[in-house]
Amino acid sequence: MDGNGARELSRRLEAQEHWRQATAVQKGEQPAADPDAQDLEELGDGIRLYRREAEPSMFRESDSRVAHRLCKRLVDGRWETSTATTGSAAPWRRRWVHSPICSRLQTRCRHILRACR
Repeated sequence: MDGNGARELSRRLEAQEHWRQATAVQKGEQPAADPDAQDLEELGDGIRLYRREAEPSMFRESDSRVAHRLCKRLVDGRWETSTATTGSAAPWRRRWVHSPICSRLQTRCRHILRACR
């Protein structure tokens, strides 16, 4: 095994040990291995952060990409999953992209955009 393989193995073992700190995992109430382990990017004290998935937002701006990131937190001995959304331009500078997919959303949110300008 070369140095890169050894580092990858060490990283995976550390991630598995981190996952097993949950009491629910030890009792068999949650999976023995993290089902999202292939996307794991960061470990912290009671937190696991996964790969960001970027998608274009419904607004026209050069920086108007929205990123969704899976996050798992250790709460009362269980891993609880949530999604964090980051990115996009300030709401008062946004412009709707004309698309039939978001036409209903445009109608419902138009008053919010006007209030933000």
